[in-house]
Amino acid sequence: MRYYLNSTLFSVLLICFFLPFIEIKCNSNSLGSMSGYAMITGGDMKLSDASMMDYLNENDQFKSLNEKRKNSNDVFTLIAAVLLFLGAVLSLVLKTFREQLAIILSLLVLLILLVFRWVMLHQWASQMESQAAMFSYIKLTLNFVIGFWLVVTGTILIAGLNTFYLFQNRKRNMDIVDFHDEGSPDLMSEV
Repeated sequence: MRYYLNSTLFSVLLICFFLPFIEIKCNSNSLGSMSGYAMITGGDMKLSDASMMDYLNENDQFKSLNEKRKNSNDVFTLIAAVLLFLGAVLSLVLKTFREQLAIILSLLVLLILLVFRWVMLHQWASQMESQAAMFSYIKLTLNFVIGFWLVVTGTILIAGLNTFYLFQNRKRNMDIVDFHDEGSPDLMSEV
């Protein structure tokens, strides 16, 4: 069972990319959300209100921003998804260093997602500062939601679980060495 656990966890985290990753709220109302998959492929934002979609489709500024976003896929989520896929495949293929590889890949994904979050929030804050007069009565916020946090939590779980496995293997190997040392005769003294 332990053999398939890493690949299963990496695969489940890949599936989490189909859940919403970011959400834009106006005050406390959700305007729209975007999944990790949509961010990788340059897909559309899922809007909460159909009338909002009609308004945005008629807005020339939104059209140009949307085209620009579709032409430049998000590199952070793409790299994170590729690393998760590699983790799922390599966990099945490798016979040795499986735990070390799972720890390295999961921590890399965690680091990439945290940098992605920081970059997105920094860009969002700079955009909102430049339009402060317009947004004096409404507050637009960018939130990271369920899909993002499941992947972050899952990578921490994978790293922790495989660290536990490494310590458990090391302890078992130490116990075997200690057992053989205690009961074995000293062959050098007879020679």
